[in-house]
Amino acid sequence: MTGQSHGTQPDMTLLSITDLTNEIAGKPILQGLSLSIGAGEIHAIMGPNGAGKSTLAYTLGGRPGYVATGGSARWRRLAGDGAA
Repeated sequence: MTGQSHGTQPDMTLLSITDLTNEIAGKPILQGLSLSIGAGEIHAIMGPNGAGKSTLAYTLGGRPGYVATGGSARWRRLAGDGAA
């Protein structure tokens, strides 16, 4: 999936994941995952058991033992979002 900005509007991508990879206990789980989520968009991560849904969440959340081995994930914080 790819987020797009339209016309001269600023890029409002809130989460951008590019070629994210990781492995758990030497087993590759996420292999080149890319995803872009823009402001106001709603996405669902769906798939069968063992597809890597929880691994993605744990990796993005920084859970111990879940470390990206490649790629990148970038969050954009919006002004006035109330986060400390």
